[in-house]
Amino acid sequence: YHVFENLDFDQIDHLVKHNLAEKESLILGSKQDKKLIAYSKNLDLGKIFKENLKAYSGRGGGRGNLAQASFDNAENLTAFIEYIKTIDL
Repeated sequence: YHVFENLDFDQIDHLVKHNLAEKESLILGSKQDKKLIAYSKNLDLGKIFKENLKAYSGRGGGRGNLAQASFDNAENLTAFIEYIKTIDL
């Protein structure tokens, strides 16, 4: 889990996609763009995002083990990541 201050979403998307093979799960966020991308080998993140994003003023989704979201502000981004940390990815 990491939120970058100075990387945009395209840069974190690139990091995730080039590190999938070596990780069980990976969640990276961009405070600059108020977006995140998440990957998990074990969970349906699309379903988890769809069921929980609205509570954090977020939009997005995904399918299977890869999902992304955008938020109204960086605080909601951080709060959603804290929520995701409570799930055993």
